[in-house]
Amino acid sequence: GAEEGFISVSCAPCLANGKPLPNDSFVEEPGDLLDKPYHFKVTIRNAEIHKARFSKGILVKYKSYGEKTHTQTETINNTLSPEYNHTHTVNISVITRDHLDWFEQGYLTFYVYGKQEDSVADPRLLKMSTKELREMDSIQDFNIRKDLVITRQDNDGSEISQLKSEILALKRKQTIFQKKEKRIQELCLEWGKKPVEEQNFEAFHRAVTAASNHYSKKFKATVTILSTIIQGQKLARQSQDFGSTASAGSDVKNSKACNIQ
Repeated sequence: GAEEGFISVSCAPCLANGKPLPNDSFVEEPGDLLDKPYHFKVTIRNAEIHKARFSKGILVKYKSYGEKTHTQTETINNTLSPEYNHTHTVNISVITRDHLDWFEQGYLTFYVYGKQEDSVADPRLLKMSTKELREMDSIQDFNIRKDLVITRQDNDGSEISQLKSEILALKRKQTIFQKKEKRIQELCLEWGKKPVEEQNFEAFHRAVTAASNHYSKKFKATVTILSTIIQGQKLARQSQDFGSTASAGSDVKNSKACNIQ
């Protein structure tokens, strides 16, 4: 169907009280979460709705895996650009295999509801041909997308700041992990020099050696990807300053905001 608008949302792991996790809180394998409590925060910042008839009240509903009732934002009236700044912490008492499957393959659906008010048709529209009506709709759609481009440019700064914070956190985690990795490598060398009669640990030695030379690359790759994202956003903003409105509209379409169908 046609695009009716978009919402800006995020989901991130957190503590039970909704505060961010400490910098050294991370797991290497999803299976490490089994039989433990888990918490994540859902944030709905704002929305942009295209059709004026829905401006009488807009709200968002969603329901996480295992929840019996929907959580909803407040209803924002008389605007097509509601600012919710809504947060909700989802608390899972014990992680099971079903939860891990949902984390990997499931999804969280957000439903946007608008109070509709149909206005009386403009008598002048009744005299216009189909071609003229389509041309008018095209002009309105162009103006909407132009406004979305401006909104997107205003939000770029906060998104870049958030990405920079994530990079700093990942770098700190990488430093901690590198220290652990160095100690594991030292242990491997120390035990490898022991007399033959004491070397009854071949399987252990292989496993630790493999671990010490593997996981840090994953963190380096993640940091590199986030750095590339920030650089790409800077280049995108520069291109928007010199490019056409059509290309800027394409950037909005490919942004992180969710399209509502």
